[in-house]
Amino acid sequence: MKKILVITPKFPYPEAGADEQDRAEGLRQLKRIGYEVRVIAKCFDWQKKDEIFTRWEDEGIAVTLVPYSKQGKPWWILDRAAAEYAEPVIKRVLREALGSYRPDLVWFDYTYLWPLYREVKKRKLPIVVRSINVESRHFLEEDGQSFINYLKFIPKNHTEKITAQMADVLFSITPYERELYEHMPAKHVVNLPLRGLAGKLGTHRPKETDQLQVFFSGSTYTVAHNRRALEFIVKDVAPAMFKTHDKKFTFHITGAKFPTDLEPWIRDNIVYEGFVNDMDSFLTNMDIALAPSFFGAGMQQKIFEPISRGFPTVTNERGLAGYPFVPGQDVLVAESVQEYCKALESLVPSPFRQKLSQNAKHKSKQLFQQDISDQIVRTELESL
Repeated sequence: MKKILVITPKFPYPEAGADEQDRAEGLRQLKRIGYEVRVIAKCFDWQKKDEIFTRWEDEGIAVTLVPYSKQGKPWWILDRAAAEYAEPVIKRVLREALGSYRPDLVWFDYTYLWPLYREVKKRKLPIVVRSINVESRHFLEEDGQSFINYLKFIPKNHTEKITAQMADVLFSITPYERELYEHMPAKHVVNLPLRGLAGKLGTHRPKETDQLQVFFSGSTYTVAHNRRALEFIVKDVAPAMFKTHDKKFTFHITGAKFPTDLEPWIRDNIVYEGFVNDMDSFLTNMDIALAPSFFGAGMQQKIFEPISRGFPTVTNERGLAGYPFVPGQDVLVAESVQEYCKALESLVPSPFRQKLSQNAKHKSKQLFQQDISDQIVRTELESL
């Protein structure tokens, strides 16, 4: 049995967001396709270390946790996220694992772990990297295109290029970002969608109703693209629909850290649900997913999870990120307030909701089912 050493940022426990779910499912996937897996991960003080060790020991995966530190970051690495992985402690832990565990290859989650690549290259081991987004582009979109941010963009873009050229296999997360890496140019790029979607495929069952429940799930509203989408819904779309349809459409907002300045907008046909622990139960009462996407990189779970479940979903076309969902057939796309309202109105007839749901399930199964994802990873790792 071949051995894989996985180096990941903050250990993905609890599996709260899309990133954590993707990385945790990635560990299970490597076990499932026949590899022995060991993990080195950063860990905050508040994380429950005993639970992490016990939980993953039960899954047959050994974990080594390294505390986050504010010391030891080299000043000369201008991408400060990358500088964390040039710290002496994490380098020492990696060297010890390479010597005692003797892996056949090393898998890195995120592109900014490149300061550790040298330790792996010394032993002439293959490097596999999973990108969660093209971080430099994501940074500009989230934080704005100011002069200062363009200066910060330069070292982050350098990070992406280093990884693109040093990774033997680079797994992008969207077809659009695969093209960006290919032009850097990357040695070898393969697209690998969010792996947590496989367990959510086809779970929605549309029902006939005259009172349509619409939901938007932004994980946290401290994230700029989630806040922008939230503002669009509570200030523009929901009030417009209330004027013309009263409470025929009720808008449910989930997610943590709701902005206090937007609280006055929670009225009429808008309900703030807060952080939902049992999302499966919550979604049994929902009919339509609303997922505006004005900026932000990567594969946004607030778009792809509802589509994968089979919800009729309205989003911006950019949010599909190159995945081949057909507007009007698998999903509805819109840009302006008027287009979003028109899309929602088109979903009043139950047969159209049923059709979109069936098409979304079928396309999602073709793209995201577990055996397809497993085969993508298996093929690439066996070629090394």
